[in-house]
Amino acid sequence: VAAGTYPTAPQVSVRLMEFAAARVFVGGAVFEPGAYEIGGPTATRTEGERLAAIGAAGDDRRLSRALRAAGGIRPDADLSRVTVLRGTRRSTYDLRPAIAGRAYADVILLAGDQVDVPSRGCFQEAVMKPSPISPAGVKVFLSNLTVPATSNAQSLNGKDARELRWGTRFLQAAIGMNCVGGTALTNADRTVVLFTRNPITGSSIVVERRLEDLLRRADRDEYDPWIMPEDALACYDSRSTNLVDVARQLGVVASSVRTF
Repeated sequence: VAAGTYPTAPQVSVRLMEFAAARVFVGGAVFEPGAYEIGGPTATRTEGERLAAIGAAGDDRRLSRALRAAGGIRPDADLSRVTVLRGTRRSTYDLRPAIAGRAYADVILLAGDQVDVPSRGCFQEAVMKPSPISPAGVKVFLSNLTVPATSNAQSLNGKDARELRWGTRFLQAAIGMNCVGGTALTNADRTVVLFTRNPITGSSIVVERRLEDLLRRADRDEYDPWIMPEDALACYDSRSTNLVDVARQLGVVASSVRTF
């Protein structure tokens, strides 16, 4: 067509401006397997911004973004053989360098790609550190009330979930919820309880520790476990504090009787 229209054939070049969004599927050893849409232009991006960021939109469609969208890798993930299925073609990638902060194969995904992260069937301490493919953070639910509240407003219901760094341990979370410290006589005997779920088997686990024991044995992994997403922690007062509360309540009752 061009040969019949122009005296000489025009030279045409094509430059990729940005990628459209891609719907990919992530499964295996991730916290939230499923279908996710990654990449694509945002509604607020102007034409000038698109021109200023030519080619940069492809970063939103990389393998690491898909893994993050699926909640991040689990502690049992086998990063040495992460697979991407594209049609009938299966490619395998080693993502272990991503944990170590080295260069890794962060490939661009296309619509319909299926990502699978196999499980090694055991926890790995090496992956319990922040990385581009780890969970962005750990949301946990905390309860540190001295006296059970009589209403949601008094217990700050809806405000007791907070983000912790991926790789946080039981003791660190207890310190973060203000369960450690204070007067040793009344606070040393406090107890902290962790309600968690094994990410491999899905079974529920309840871990109860005396704070003093936890402080002295925090170097043992089985005694100071990792905090997983959606875990819940509760801190209970010591026996000394409980006795003080009982005495206070008895004093209130006695005062009421005398007044009557």
